[in-house]
Amino acid sequence: MPDPLRIFIGWDSREAECADVMAYSIREHATCPVDIRFLKEAACRDLMGYDPIPRGASTEFTYTRFLIPYICNYQGVALFTDCDMVCYGDVADLQRQALAWNLRIEQENFRWSLACVKHEPQRVTGAVKMDGQPQVWYPRKNWSSVMLLNCAALTHWTKAIVEHAPGSYLHRFLDIPDDEILSLDAAWNELYELKHETRIRHWTEGGPWFEQCGDCQDAEEWLKWRDAYRASLEQQEP
Repeated sequence: MPDPLRIFIGWDSREAECADVMAYSIREHATCPVDIRFLKEAACRDLMGYDPIPRGASTEFTYTRFLIPYICNYQGVALFTDCDMVCYGDVADLQRQALAWNLRIEQENFRWSLACVKHEPQRVTGAVKMDGQPQVWYPRKNWSSVMLLNCAALTHWTKAIVEHAPGSYLHRFLDIPDDEILSLDAAWNELYELKHETRIRHWTEGGPWFEQCGDCQDAEEWLKWRDAYRASLEQQEP
């Protein structure tokens, strides 16, 4: 059996159940062992002395996602996802892709640091998103919301860098050569609507867990998965 794929899901106190729903959907489709952890800022502060400078942030995991290689001791592969998502694909496919890239490292002149869906500039539909957070456009927006990470190649993401670097530096991957940022299929981070080929649906502008987003695109789909997650908890009760 392969080692479990380490998966870190961003966790925010305003969207706590979203992380549970995303974890549930991953497990429902995974054919490989998975080690799912919620990336909580308070735990990073308590367990590793994470002490960030004040910076604008739309979620509690805006910056902590970049601690993942440090948390993993700069070893192995890890997957990060935002919490406002539902997974429809088998993450074993991502694990196999990472293994193939690592074999290329050993056999040829090849390097990779991370892989993501390289979205075209996102259409910005208003001044705010989610629960009133400012909607800001920047190059490579949403690239960091799903990342397959080669932790050994990301030693420059130190705890000190994550604590102090500007968001633009981190989210735009300015310290990574462009040819080491590989592409995932667009189905692994679908921003706008659920499609037949979708592997991860991302409600990036806010989903039905926010009252003001109750009529968003595919709201009923997320609610279906929330209800399935809640039903699974009831089945576990003695």
